Amino acid sequence: MGVETMLIADCSSGQMRLAVSRISDRRVCIDAAFEVEIPSEVDVSQGDSVGRWLKSVLSSRGIRTKKMWALLDRTDGVVKPLHFPQIEDPDVDLPGMVRLQMARQLTIPLDEAVVDYSISMPSDDGGCVVLAGAVPASRIQWWRHVAKASGHSLGGIGIPGVALAALAADHELGTENATLVVYIGCGQLDITVCRHRRVLFTRSVPLTSSDETGNDQQLIKKILTEIRRSWTSYRLSHGSVEVGSVLVLSRHPLAERIAESCAEAMSIPGMAISNPRALDFSETDGGEGAEDDADTFGSVALLLGGVPLTLHDSDAVLNFASPRRAPDRGQRVRQLAMLGVLALILILGSVLTHGLRDVRQLRSDVAELRDFAREAEANALEATLALARAEHVRAWQGGSVDWLAHFDRIIRSFPGVEVALFDRISGGAEVRIEYARAGARRPFDVNRLGRQTVVQIDLTGRSRDRQTAEAIRGAYVSETLYRTSPVGDDGRGTNDEQFPVAFGLRLTSSIERPEVVEVDGEQGGGS
Repeated sequence: MGVETMLIADCSSGQMRLAVSRISDRRVCIDAAFEVEIPSEVDVSQGDSVGRWLKSVLSSRGIRTKKMWALLDRTDGVVKPLHFPQIEDPDVDLPGMVRLQMARQLTIPLDEAVVDYSISMPSDDGGCVVLAGAVPASRIQWWRHVAKASGHSLGGIGIPGVALAALAADHELGTENATLVVYIGCGQLDITVCRHRRVLFTRSVPLTSSDETGNDQQLIKKILTEIRRSWTSYRLSHGSVEVGSVLVLSRHPLAERIAESCAEAMSIPGMAISNPRALDFSETDGGEGAEDDADTFGSVALLLGGVPLTLHDSDAVLNFASPRRAPDRGQRVRQLAMLGVLALILILGSVLTHGLRDVRQLRSDVAELRDFAREAEANALEATLALARAEHVRAWQGGSVDWLAHFDRIIRSFPGVEVALFDRISGGAEVRIEYARAGARRPFDVNRLGRQTVVQIDLTGRSRDRQTAEAIRGAYVSETLYRTSPVGDDGRGTNDEQFPVAFGLRLTSSIERPEVVEVDGEQGGGS
């Protein structure tokens, strides 16, 4: 087996436990193992939010992995051993039967749950005993979002009991009896009965901080009580295998005493293991930037480290990311239908080949005609462009502004040299030529030419007072021929005592030749 690095994650009670492992030749090297509290600002109900936070945590510790395997919390679903007698074809019959049995254990509709199972052992009645689990589909989707947002591909979603059974396999006593595996750490007590890496029974119990830091004797008593409950439940299940030894996987200070107490209470051999043979801690440091103590490192490594050992034995693993399903009975029918369609396509293809020869000749003729049409279109476009240039020049030269008529209109609206003087009158004109589009193939139509002339005249001067300046401005604003706007020093004072108020106006018009207005009597003055 080649070397593969993966991230193993477990999330419960606002804590994220992570381990980075490499597996080679059925031995797991733990490169990092630590526990991190999820900050309050992270929305734990949203997998995307947790995934982005997890990505930042891994980056801060210098951890780079691509594949993730997740372990479910004890509160995420239901795990239960089931017995099915007289199974003719387990691959076909078990998926539906397991789903039907687990539906009775769920508080949610079955179609909103993900169900998986593994065959624990055959039974004497021609059937088998399976370990089945059911988890809400929303929780599985949550882990998918976590993996995607953190930059990982999700390898699978399992339960801690299977990983613990893989670690215990090298320490089993004998080949016939089962082993009772007890894990203590990370705020939980996991009790698993297994044989040859197959889980026969598993149960998880929370441990509070007061349990782990309180009276030693009370903690041992509580653990023994939970072990007896689990042992009793296991013995009541169908076809239970005799438990031959107790194995305590823990780095807890009381691990040895707990193993001795269990062995004495159950009258079977017992031992405590803190460094399983399948795990290699020799080159680990907890990850770059980690400040976790050895007990936390060891507890997390023992809980998560067995996952890589299960990957080569898919029959023993519960993987809710890819649950077992019944074979598709209609697959053979669909395959035959596809073969029939393929044969029909081949026959039609042979018939159409002869017709395509004539089609190729017709396509060649069409291509020649298209080339001819394209050349003619290019010539027509060139002629149209030449005509457009000539029309453009003609339209531009056709413009002629009657400046005298404009100045006459301006002088008529001026009050006279007694109250105001012009310092400067300047003007200019701009001719704008536009063509309207005639269609996609004709960019413009020379017969739809648009021409516009913009006449602009600037007036600057001085007035006797502000009322006179306002009157001058009002006279030109009321003039319909022009659009009036202030420019320059309009409204500012001057050094001229007789005409102390300056004015500046810009008159804009689109009329080249305004009408000359005949006024009876004396015309307005100006200079």
